[in-house]
Order: sequence, then C-alpha cells, then structure tokens
Amino acid sequence: MNRNSDEDLTLLAIAIFTLSMSVLIGPAIGLSPLIPTTLTAVLLGLYGIYASGWGGQGRSILMAWWQEASPQQRDRLLHHEAGHFLAAYLLGIKIVGYNLSPIAAAKQGQLGAIGVEVDVDRVMPDRLERYCTVWMAGIAAEEYIYQDAKGGAEDIRQLRNATAHLPNPELHQRWALLRARTLIAEHQEAYQALVLQMQQNATVENCYAAIDLTLSNKTI
Repeated sequence: MNRNSDEDLTLLAIAIFTLSMSVLIGPAIGLSPLIPTTLTAVLLGLYGIYASGWGGQGRSILMAWWQEASPQQRDRLLHHEAGHFLAAYLLGIKIVGYNLSPIAAAKQGQLGAIGVEVDVDRVMPDRLERYCTVWMAGIAAEEYIYQDAKGGAEDIRQLRNATAHLPNPELHQRWALLRARTLIAEHQEAYQALVLQMQQNATVENCYAAIDLTLSNKTI
C-alpha cells in the first residue's frame, strides 16, 4: 500500500544538505562553482515536478531515488509492505500485486505505484474490519521489526476515509492496529518467509505458497 509519511520533510532535508555541502566544501576540494549552480537548477526542476504532481505522483517520483539508494529505506519498505500482504492473505482479501521499486514502477508507466495493491473496489460493511486491519498492518510490521513506524500516513488516510461515517474512526484505527499486531505476532514464521519471497520479487502466487507452507508446517 502506498506510503506517505514524513517524506516531504525528507526531500527538503536532502535538498538543503546537498546544496549546503557543495557550497561549503566545494572550494576546499577544488569543486567547480558550476556544480552548486547545476545542483540548484536540478533541485528546482525536481521541485517543479513535485509541485505539478504529475497526476498526484510527483512526491513518489522524487522519493524513488532516496528509496532505491538507501538500504535502510528499502528494508523498511519491504517489511512494511510484507505486513500488508500477510494480513490481506490471512483475512481473505485478494492481492492484485505488489511493487517495491518506484523506479521499476515508473519504467512500467505506473508512476508512484509502489506497495501492495489489494482489491478495494467493493469494501462491503461486513468486511470493513478486515480492510482496516490490512491498512494498519504495515505500521504494525514496522513496529514489530524496528519498534517504531516511519511509514503509514497514507494507510491511516485510507482507513479514516473508509470509517468517516462511523461514530469514532480513531477507535477503529486503534483496534485495527491491535488486530494487525496480533496477526503478525502469531504468524512470525509466515511473515519472515514472506519477507524473503518479496525480497526476491517473487510472484504473488509464490508468496502465497511460502505462507501456506509455513502455516502447514506449524499445524503438524
């Protein structure tokens, strides 16, 4: 599921850090004055892409480089999305596909299409609780692995939109997070097996098979 946390601040920090370092250490290492100028032009151009949105996908395009270049970011993304995948599968919600590389998605013409995609065309009232659990499972997975969560703002937005007609959406969010935490804690082996499959960009069917194998071994 699409991530949308503190990425705007991350982009700003990257831009400021890059420009500051090029200006400060440039003269000391013989860096051409053209370099900071070029960087400024590039970053302004990227900001233009961000501001225009390209159909709402500008931020995802700008974050692509950061996510691809940072092993820590890639690892968090993997574990976050594996949480969504596992919860959806265990709760009987169809998984359409997943993509952990924003750059690969862009090459396929799917700008910003990153994460696990589940069938949300018909969120029936009797299945709303399951979808809420799936939406919160990414946060639950990050907390399970890292003791904190940096992604999930977009997941919370989806949950809040789906429960806006209910008396207390925040209560549904808290219960959904608790259910997601319980699912991941009770199926640790299946979760780790799924992470390994997704790390290798396995097909959805192979991910299903890895989960099923772990679950069957657990019952023996």
